[in-house]
Amino acid sequence: ACHDKGMEFGLWIEPEMVSQNSTLYKAHPDWVLRHEGIPLSEARQQLVLDLSQPDVVAYLFNAISSLLSAHPITYLKWDMNRDIHQAGNAEGRHASHRQTRALYRLLNQVKTAFPEVCIESCASGGGRADLGILEYSSRVWPSDTNDALDRLRVQKGFQNLFPPELMGSHVGPSPCHITGRQHSMAFRAGVALWGHMGVEADVRQLSDTDRQVLSEAIALHKHHRELIHEGSYQVVDRPAGEQAWMVIAPDHAQALAALAILETPTTPFPSRYRFIALEPDRQYELKLVWPDNLRPLQKNHRDALTDTHWSGDWLMSVGLSLPILQPESLLIYHLKAV
Repeated sequence: ACHDKGMEFGLWIEPEMVSQNSTLYKAHPDWVLRHEGIPLSEARQQLVLDLSQPDVVAYLFNAISSLLSAHPITYLKWDMNRDIHQAGNAEGRHASHRQTRALYRLLNQVKTAFPEVCIESCASGGGRADLGILEYSSRVWPSDTNDALDRLRVQKGFQNLFPPELMGSHVGPSPCHITGRQHSMAFRAGVALWGHMGVEADVRQLSDTDRQVLSEAIALHKHHRELIHEGSYQVVDRPAGEQAWMVIAPDHAQALAALAILETPTTPFPSRYRFIALEPDRQYELKLVWPDNLRPLQKNHRDALTDTHWSGDWLMSVGLSLPILQPESLLIYHLKAV
C-alpha cells in the first residue's frame, strides 16, 4: 500500500529491550543486564539486553535481518526508551562502555548487510545524539515533543553541533500530546521545514485549510531542500522573546532567513532584521515566502518587497523593517543574488 502511493515503508523498533513475560526472556533470563544479588529493576515493563554477550547480538542481528530480508523496509527508527539502571553484565562488570561499543558493532552489521536502509537514532530514546552513533545512523530524532514552540529551542541547540539534514523535524498535531498547546498549521509547518521534514499527525483529521497549508509547506521545503540541507546554518541575534536564524548557500548567492516570535512582544514594533553572512557588494532580491495567509499589514510588507533590490551591506548593517507580529508565529524570507 505504501509503494502504491509512492512512499517507502519504515519500521519502529526497540531491539535492546525485553519483557520478563516474553518468550525470549523465559528462554534466556541470563541475557539481561543485572547486578547479582539485587532484584531486577524494570522500567516501562522492560529490562535491558546485555549486548556485551555475543549470543545476544547474534540473536538481534538475525531477528532484524529476517525482517529486512522478508519485507521492503527502507527505514528503521531505532528507539531506546528507558535508562539503564543496572549496568552489570554477565561477567559482573560495569557494562555501560561495553554496551555502547557492542551497539555500534550491531548497527555496523545491519548497515553493512542492508546499506540501503536508513537508520534513525533517537535523542529522546537513550540520548543518542552524538558523533559516535552518526557513523551508523542517517538521521537523529531530537525530541519527543512536537510542540513548535519547544521545537524552536530544541532545533537551535541541535544545530549547534549537527547539520540540518540529520535533524528529524515533524509537523505534529494540535494540541500537542505532551504540552497541550495549540498552534496554527502555518507555525507548526514553518518550524518543521528546517530539517529532515516529516508529518507526525493524522492527515485525515485535518481541516481542508490546514491540509492546504501543510501541502504548501511541504512544497516549499522540497523547493529549498538542497539549500536547507547543504547551506550554512547561522543564528541571528534578536531581542529576548524572539528567535532568528539563516541558512546561507556556500556561494552566498541565496539564503533562507526566519524570524519567530516566541512570546508577546514588549515593544510596539519589532526591531529591524539585520541579515548576516551576505556579500556586502552584491545586490539581493528579497521575498517573503512564508506564510502565505497574511494579515493586511503583513501583505503590505510582502508587496513592498516586490521588484526591489538591496545591497548585502544594507541588509546586514541597516536591516529590514518588519511588520507587527503576533506571538507564536514566524516569517520566512528567501534572498537571491541578482
